[in-house]
Amino acid sequence: MIILDGLPDTAKYIIAGILIILGVLGGYILQDTWREPDQRSNIVLRSVGYFWVETAPEVYQIGAVMRIYNLGSQTTFLRGIVLDAAQPQITGRGQSYLRRLTFFEPKAEAKDDNFVKAASDARYKLMLPIRMEAKIVFPPPAQVAYVGTWKLKFRSSERAVTPEQTATYERVITRTEWDTLLKPTSTIPADAVP
Repeated sequence: MIILDGLPDTAKYIIAGILIILGVLGGYILQDTWREPDQRSNIVLRSVGYFWVETAPEVYQIGAVMRIYNLGSQTTFLRGIVLDAAQPQITGRGQSYLRRLTFFEPKAEAKDDNFVKAASDARYKLMLPIRMEAKIVFPPPAQVAYVGTWKLKFRSSERAVTPEQTATYERVITRTEWDTLLKPTSTIPADAVP
């Protein structure tokens, strides 16, 4: 404060005020330019695997297993994943006769709190709101893909994503196989679909 010794008190207060204003503005500038990256942007939907689940004789519901990967260096909390306003695309494989297609609602949501560890993946499974009455004459069942908005849900926000890859499991599975899927007791390996 040797430089300010000869100045009147009013000048000292003005200079101090200017320095405070410059410090506050500098803090805002640094905050905007040095902000931590948003960890949610490091979460990607790697793949969606579709399963034909037989719920009754010749009645099927489509189940989906989503593989979510964290590319970041920090664990991220994920509340769930939503398929919103989806339209199925069914492509022939084998031979099937589709008698009836029923949509229950335009939205499906997997609510499962999960911490996705850094540089690792997590899997969610979800029974989609569509039922098909069909006769599968020659396996495998038809290829299924959904055109809709997949949204990853975080603590207080969500982000739309597109799967990098989709596939349909090679055979129809039972409701029991679906219920045990992704568990250690499952007869279907976790990597059966991408």
